[in-house]
Amino acid sequence: MSLPVARARGALLASVLAWAAGACDEGTAPPPASEFELPGTYHGPVVAATGVASLDADLTLTVQQDDGTVAGTYSISGRLVYEGAVAEISGDGTFTGTVGSGAEPVLEIRVRTPLCESYEGVFAGRFIPADGRLILGGAVDIFEGGCTVLVRFDIVMTLHQETPQDV
Repeated sequence: MSLPVARARGALLASVLAWAAGACDEGTAPPPASEFELPGTYHGPVVAATGVASLDADLTLTVQQDDGTVAGTYSISGRLVYEGAVAEISGDGTFTGTVGSGAEPVLEIRVRTPLCESYEGVFAGRFIPADGRLILGGAVDIFEGGCTVLVRFDIVMTLHQETPQDV
């Protein structure tokens, strides 16, 4: 099976295996106010491989924060190789989530995409305030038309906060 380029465009989405301990469950009390400021833009690579596919992409998260709640947008673009076929891919969407407190607080975000309205992925990890890093784990799903997952990449990624000199 080869991957048509047209189907790959806009089809990169985030899903998850929540791996960070202490991630919030639905129905729990609102998180406490954080002792630091998370808002900003974060960038980083998403590089992964399976037996039949490889992914080399760039991810950008723009984060807003209100106490222990976060929200924002994501965009991802790059190159997918699937069973020998190469495709340029891109996608974007929104997320909401929570951030805990402490020296390296737990962060959980729930990702939505306009390409598959019933889909919700979750990334979980930690924020490292000392150097502005987000370390997130989960799975990146590549969709083939509609909401059908073509391939899943289990990943851990490190995103770095954009600073004024980066702009």
